[in-house]
Amino acid sequence: MKAGLFINRYPHAIFDFTAKRGYCRTNFPPPSKEWSSFYENHEWDDNAVDLLR
Repeated sequence: MKAGLFINRYPHAIFDFTAKRGYCRTNFPPPSKEWSSFYENHEWDDNAVDLLR
């Protein structure tokens, strides 16, 4: 229930579908208010990669 977008082995986005939480390096597009309680932003957090381990 977790996924990551990696380009050239560099993480650009991480999604935790169970927690309805996403992280994106560009913080774009804006998070959906209908899907996530973290709709203010989905700014990148270097610790987000740990979700995939």
